[in-house]
Amino acid sequence: MGAYFAKQMELATKEGRICSVPHQPGIEVNTYWDLGVDDSMTLWFIQHIGNKHHVIDYYENTGYGLEHYAKIMQEKPYEYGNHFMPHDANAREMTNSEIAQSRKEVADGLGIKPIIVTKRAKNIDVIINYQIPAVRNVLQSCLFDATKCAQGISALENYKAEYDEEKKILSNKPLHNWSSHGASAFIVFAVGYSGFIYKDDLDD
Repeated sequence: MGAYFAKQMELATKEGRICSVPHQPGIEVNTYWDLGVDDSMTLWFIQHIGNKHHVIDYYENTGYGLEHYAKIMQEKPYEYGNHFMPHDANAREMTNSEIAQSRKEVADGLGIKPIIVTKRAKNIDVIINYQIPAVRNVLQSCLFDATKCAQGISALENYKAEYDEEKKILSNKPLHNWSSHGASAFIVFAVGYSGFIYKDDLDD
C-alpha cells in the first residue's frame, strides 16, 4: 500500500523488461548515487542506448568511505561516462587532509569524474509533484538486469509513503527505510540525466 512505483515495476515485469541485460562494451556507463556512511550508499550503473536505459548493475553497502566504492567501480569492466550525485556531494566534511573536502572533491581525487551534482528539492512538494512523476515516466524506458539489479529492483518496488496510523491515511511524505537509498539514487537518475526542470523549486 502506498508504493510509488509498484505499477510501473509490475508493468516492466509483464513486458519482459526485467531480464538479462548484459553490459555492452564500447558504450559508456553512467553512475547514479545516493550518498551515506552510517546509512547505505547506493549506485546504479546505466547504459543509455537509443531511447532506452539499460540498467545493468547495482551496488549498495554501508559504513564505507568513497575509496571502497572507487575500488568496486574499478573492478568492473565498464568504461565510465558521467557520475551523477545528489546535492550533499558538495557538503564539506573532515577528511585525512588538512582542509575539509567535499565528497565531490574526494571522489574526483579517486578518479570518479566527471561528477554532475543535482540540485536539492526545497520542500516535500517537489519530491511528490516532480521527482516521483519523473521516475514513473522514465521507468517506461528502462530494462533491468534481473540478477545484478535484484536489490535495487526490490527497493523501487517497495519505496512508499508513510502511513499515518492515527488518521488511518497515507501521508504525503516518503517512508525512510531500507528501500529509500536505492530509490533515492534512481531519483538522481530520473531528474539528473533527463535534465528534469523544477521551475524555481530547487536550490543551487
